[in-house]
Amino acid sequence: IIRGAGGGGLTLVENLNGSICPLDVAQLSFDVDNGLPLTFWPLRKDDVVRASADLHMIKFSTATMCPQSDVWEVAHYNNSVTIVTTGGAGGSIVDRFRIQKHDMSTSLSTYKFVHCVGRRACDNVGILIENGIRYLGVRIVLDPHLVVFKKAEACQNRKVTSHHEIY
Repeated sequence: IIRGAGGGGLTLVENLNGSICPLDVAQLSFDVDNGLPLTFWPLRKDDVVRASADLHMIKFSTATMCPQSDVWEVAHYNNSVTIVTTGGAGGSIVDRFRIQKHDMSTSLSTYKFVHCVGRRACDNVGILIENGIRYLGVRIVLDPHLVVFKKAEACQNRKVTSHHEIY
């Protein structure tokens, strides 16, 4: 969440094709809305989420009405629209997300999500606005969606670190 940046935390919404399930990932409209808590698992088994390292999975830490998992994956609705949705399994070394440090002239530590497929370059995860909903999209936007992490209530203390720092 970056105050005054045009939106709040992340949430789950009806998917872009109009079905209720699986749920798509979207940003709340107001920067005072924290959104739903997320849990990150590193691909490596060292139990530390590091910036620029592959993630085993990203999932919402909340129950939903859908039978699908709340693990992030990418859905291709058509050739030009690629949305972050739920229903994934995680653990893929071919199709994965990363958290990368983003340099921005501010006192906040800002990060961005990227989506990586195979060995090609990773694409920024940004905002796609459809019918007033701020969906997380991939490849359809050039500007990354910048985030500032906030510890969720009643969660384990995990830390995002740079890939060159040792913990």
